[in-house]
Amino acid sequence: MTRWADLISEALTRGPLGRLVFAVAYGSGVSDRDVLMVYDPPPLTAEILVAGLDALLLGKDALSRLVAMLDPVATEPLLSGRLLYGDADALAEFRAHVAQATPSRGAVRTLMRRSFSSYEASLASLARASGSGSRRFIRLTCCNLGWSISYFAFAMAYRTSPCAMRLADVVERMPCRWRRLWDELTALKPDGEPHKCEALLQRWEDVLLGPVESG
Repeated sequence: MTRWADLISEALTRGPLGRLVFAVAYGSGVSDRDVLMVYDPPPLTAEILVAGLDALLLGKDALSRLVAMLDPVATEPLLSGRLLYGDADALAEFRAHVAQATPSRGAVRTLMRRSFSSYEASLASLARASGSGSRRFIRLTCCNLGWSISYFAFAMAYRTSPCAMRLADVVERMPCRWRRLWDELTALKPDGEPHKCEALLQRWEDVLLGPVESG
């Protein structure tokens, strides 16, 4: 097994977290490894950040609800990830649910709300980063800003798309101004500086509060 599979197997498949159904790795893996971990029954914690591992922990019912709303926190690892551990048949079943899901007005509204709440979270973490100089809060600022941009872009894409989409495809459809922000933010991680984060946040606020742009 790979190093990441070893870490999953040894640290997170046993003990009080419950029974791990499957774990899927996704994302670029440049600065850390993003992993979706699905448990039955639901785990007692929602996220683990350790040794370069950024793991989202969900119960099967919670994952089903997120898939129904086409939330990329669930759809992205299911569409683009690879199985690290667990039941391949269970993973295939959830992937089939994603393939059958269709965008709805409710899903678009939810994604928009998540975009704005992620933006507000990025402002809060930037304030803490500026006051403390902590790299952790700078990282949180970049992560929350990235979620705000991606949630907004997914919401816009799902106004016309008939099916679930991968992040890479949504990024390709971003208007030029959004794409420049996305690329600059990606380059800024994980060694961002507070003043650079603040400049990106201000530019993104102009997008959120301005007229809707098209590609």
